[in-house]
Amino acid sequence: MNSNKKIEKKLKRKKDASLVRTIISSKKQGAWKNIRNKLLVPSRKKKVLTLTELNKKSENGKDFLFVGKILSQGNFEKKIRIVASSFSKVAEEKLLKANCKISTINEEILKNPKMNGLEILE
Repeated sequence: MNSNKKIEKKLKRKKDASLVRTIISSKKQGAWKNIRNKLLVPSRKKKVLTLTELNKKSENGKDFLFVGKILSQGNFEKKIRIVASSFSKVAEEKLLKANCKISTINEEILKNPKMNGLEILE
């Protein structure tokens, strides 16, 4: 568990402005506390998920949250809603072509402060 002082200290080291906004937004929403802690990890420990892996882990019609970047390797055929820290441009195009709904974690915090209906992918 991170105290507020530790969070502030880690925030000062973050260079990505959108990541900082996401962490600040998650501080205001209690349901997003575990996600905030995952966002605070060093960039060398950030997770990535390829479309092939996402295809294996996901089910049609569900909403998923992944704390990391979605990469474009592979194909994707399912219709889901995916929320992630970021998407590669090609992955974003492939997901939209498959009629998936995509959004960033910061957008989702504002729309869904209680984190309802999201299944977390590890």
